[in-house]
Amino acid sequence: MNFSISLIGFVVAWVVFFRPTSFTKYEVPDTKVYQNNKPYYPEFNSSLNNITTSIAANKLVHTSMFGLGHRTAKISCAWHLTKSLNLTQMHLIWPDCGSEGKGNIFPMLFDSNVIHTSIQPQSNSSSDTVSKTISVENDADGCYGANNYKIHQVPIYRNNTKSFANKISSDLELYQILRSTFKGKKDIINFMNEHNFSNHFVIGLHIRLGNGEGRNFAAQGRGVDNEWSFIYNLVDLIHHFLEEMQVTHPDRQRRKPLIFLATDSPKFLPYLVNDTGLPIVVLPQKRVESGVTFSAFREGQQCIKGWYDQLLDNILLSFSDVLIAARHSSFTQGLPISLVFDQGGSFCEVSNSAEAMTCIDDMSTWMYRNDDSKTHHYGIHNKTEEHVNHGGYHVHLPDVVISNEYKKAEQFLTVQGGQNNMKYGTRFSQKYRWAPKCKDCTNFNIISE
Repeated sequence: MNFSISLIGFVVAWVVFFRPTSFTKYEVPDTKVYQNNKPYYPEFNSSLNNITTSIAANKLVHTSMFGLGHRTAKISCAWHLTKSLNLTQMHLIWPDCGSEGKGNIFPMLFDSNVIHTSIQPQSNSSSDTVSKTISVENDADGCYGANNYKIHQVPIYRNNTKSFANKISSDLELYQILRSTFKGKKDIINFMNEHNFSNHFVIGLHIRLGNGEGRNFAAQGRGVDNEWSFIYNLVDLIHHFLEEMQVTHPDRQRRKPLIFLATDSPKFLPYLVNDTGLPIVVLPQKRVESGVTFSAFREGQQCIKGWYDQLLDNILLSFSDVLIAARHSSFTQGLPISLVFDQGGSFCEVSNSAEAMTCIDDMSTWMYRNDDSKTHHYGIHNKTEEHVNHGGYHVHLPDVVISNEYKKAEQFLTVQGGQNNMKYGTRFSQKYRWAPKCKDCTNFNIISE
């Protein structure tokens, strides 16, 4: 897990690198439906090459909503769909910040709101065919958080896991593009140089306790009963983790530890930074006193700055040697986890009481919990053997049954003439929103073939 980065290395890395208005009734298919069913998305650039024939530049347009982690998860589905349908580009719309946002703040935060695939458009000189557009708002039908398959105990066959792996590879590609095209690259490099990241063993710590947020956050059980008890235990747990690492992984401790903290709860910052004895650094920014940034800052330059600061935190976490999620959150289970694993780092999940933590060394082991040699447990108060599993709530994977919307999109792109724009699915897909079969299940229902 050696990830030393010099200033030159950084530069090279950057260059290379509600409610629904209507409901649809879904039924859980019989187990036989899943067996030998083809993956939701075909392999890239294989079975659908004919779709781009005589079409200039088909594209997908994705409109995002809600917080940053939610957005990156949904964009990852849109990107996978873009590539799977052999479209040449994905356009991203973040319609935030009122008049100051000018209808789309994405190009204010990244080099462009257009991400191109490697698929080349094929023009037909004898035809005046115009490009076709697939429009997706929020949900890309047929792509869901991994936790849905677990709590509903959906049968997962071998071809499904291949489709999952295909999506994970697609995620990595997207997140590398986003990290390399973010307009805050200079600020990130300056912060990393100021704190000498390259000569430290960097621990990225994300603490998402809700900051007084109710509604969906509380409904998902993501809060804790006593926040200060949780924080005190977490500090003790990290001290224990660092002590254990000196014994079990001395190679990782050749560099002094440095903890980069990203949090939505500013009330804990004075204690964490000044009174714990831990080498913690934070990125200076304006933090909301209650709630979440995207809800608190809705207008003007402060809104744009709020999104910019969130992206700074998110991308800085991706440069960790070890990434610790104090609570399950889409903020870590998106861009940061994908890039940390790709760089040879580890991902750790903390228990509800913050008395135990499980760390895993690669994405496959994290998803399937199938390799004890790459799984490490740490604990205080006699919790050393507790296996912590946040359930992979927020990593989105293709469904094991092909979506009707996908079939419609294939037909739409193949047929000449007619409409040039297709609305793909609904803003909130209703599949897997029925009562869970096993609400506490955190592992896939893997079926032997």
